[in-house]
Amino acid sequence: MALSTLLSLVDELQEPRSPLYEFGLGVNPHYLQPHGSQRRRSINGCPCASPICLSSPAGQVLALRRQMANQNDIHWPATAQVGKDGFQVCMDVAQFKPSELNVKVVDDSILVEGKHEERQDDHGYIMRHFVRRYKVPEGYKPDQVVSQLSSDGVLTVSIPKPQAIEDKSKERVIQIQQVGPAHLNVKPNQTSDLKGKENGATNGTPKASTGAK
Repeated sequence: MALSTLLSLVDELQEPRSPLYEFGLGVNPHYLQPHGSQRRRSINGCPCASPICLSSPAGQVLALRRQMANQNDIHWPATAQVGKDGFQVCMDVAQFKPSELNVKVVDDSILVEGKHEERQDDHGYIMRHFVRRYKVPEGYKPDQVVSQLSSDGVLTVSIPKPQAIEDKSKERVIQIQQVGPAHLNVKPNQTSDLKGKENGATNGTPKASTGAK
């Protein structure tokens, strides 16, 4: 094989892998929009396996990969995102049935697992298994994790944005009540001097004589 061909193959292997040949990868929500779906291409039955041939499956995958790379707002795979609506992560699980997927929360992490036993496809027999872990962002509640699976095989795991943290200080706003004239509503704040009264009462009371007349 010519050196130029080998260098070309090495260059292709170093590029990001295509979602068409992967499973359980992150999906940028931008790619799920209608304008992204229109760019998807079907792979024909060309028997050629060379990535240099544009008519081969590998060639079409590489062409799609390069087209996606030219879009500044599309990245593959996408990581978990925290936006104005909260935490969200999407992944392509089209190769799995709903019963073959499992989403659970362990401490402060979200575990997503997909596994199916050996089954036949167009290329023979294959068994798939993946496990992905995502850390719950600080301030988010793990018990509010929800997940949904679309009809076209996209699994979305999300956590709603937490409410603003309440101020736990002891500051309290006091309502001002409007009343009439001050001389009718404001009274002297007198305190009773019980000790003074007791002393006065004791000094003013004559003591009984105990002597004999």
